[in-house]
Amino acid sequence: MLAGMQSSPVTPARRQESRSNPALVVLQASLAQPFQLLQADSKSSPAGFLEHWQFGDVLACKTYFQRDCQLQLQCPAGCRLLAWEIANQAAPPCWITPKTPQQESASAHSEWIFVVLPEQRIQTSLPERLEHSLLLEGSLNGTIKPLYYLLLSITADSGNGFTCYNDSAYAELFYRNLFLAMNGEHRGSQQPAQSEHPRVRQVRNLIEARITDDIEISELADACQVSVKTLYNLFNRELNMTPSVFMRNLKLMASRKDLQQSPELNITTIATRYGFTNLSRFASHYRQQFGETPSDTLRQSRQ
Repeated sequence: MLAGMQSSPVTPARRQESRSNPALVVLQASLAQPFQLLQADSKSSPAGFLEHWQFGDVLACKTYFQRDCQLQLQCPAGCRLLAWEIANQAAPPCWITPKTPQQESASAHSEWIFVVLPEQRIQTSLPERLEHSLLLEGSLNGTIKPLYYLLLSITADSGNGFTCYNDSAYAELFYRNLFLAMNGEHRGSQQPAQSEHPRVRQVRNLIEARITDDIEISELADACQVSVKTLYNLFNRELNMTPSVFMRNLKLMASRKDLQQSPELNITTIATRYGFTNLSRFASHYRQQFGETPSDTLRQSRQ
C-alpha cells in the first residue's frame, strides 16, 4: 500500500553534542518498516531527520544530517540498498547488498536519499550480468542523471501525497531508469531545459496561463487527452522530471520575476501567490534552481 510522507527526528533529543568528532550512526533499512537511524552516542542530540516515501515495492527516504556523521549502511537479507548524497549528483550512488555493508561520511547540513528495493524484483527484472557487475564495483556507473532527477522529483512531489495511479507510474519509471543506469544507456539528453514535444508545450502553455492556480496533474493529462501514467512517462523521457516538478519550476521562475520586478513586495506575499505555503521548502527549491536565496534576489532588486 502507498505510504505518504512521514517526518521523524532521530532520537534521542538532548541538545549537548560534540562538534569535534562525527556521530556514529547506523542506517537500518527494511521493506517492512520505515528507515531508522540509530546513534551510538545515546546522550547526543539528533544527528538528522528523515522523510519517508513508498511507491509500489520501493521504499525511499530523504535524510537531512544536522552534523557530521559516520554512516554504517546495512542492507537486510532479500533487499538491495541505494545511497546517494543529493548535492553530489555527478558521483554514482552506492549499491549495497546484505553481504557488502559500507561506511560513508555525511557532512553537516548534507541531504541524502536512500532507496531499498526487493532482491526478487532485481533478479527478475534485470540481467544477471548487470547485478554481478554492481556487486563487483559497488556503484552504478552508467548514465545516472535520469535516475538522480527522478528520485528528486519523487521526493519533491510527495509533499502532496501520491495517488494510487501516480504510485504505479513512479514505480515503473524508477525501475526503467535503474535499468538504464545499470546498462549505461539512455535516449536523449540528461536534463534538457525544454522540449519541443507538442504535449509538453501544451502543458507549459496551460500552466503559464494559470500560473497562480493549483492545477491537478489529472487536469493536465485530460487537457492533453492522455492518461496520467502516459503524461508521467512523457515528461520523464523528455525532461527527466515529473509534471509536478515541471509545474513547480515554472512557478519558481514566475516568483523570481516578481522578486526582481516588484521590490516593494515581500517574499511571503510572492511565494503564497504561486502556492508555496511552506516558505522554508520554497527557499530550498529556489536556491537549488537559481543558485541564490529569494532574499538574495530581493536584496539585489532593491539596490
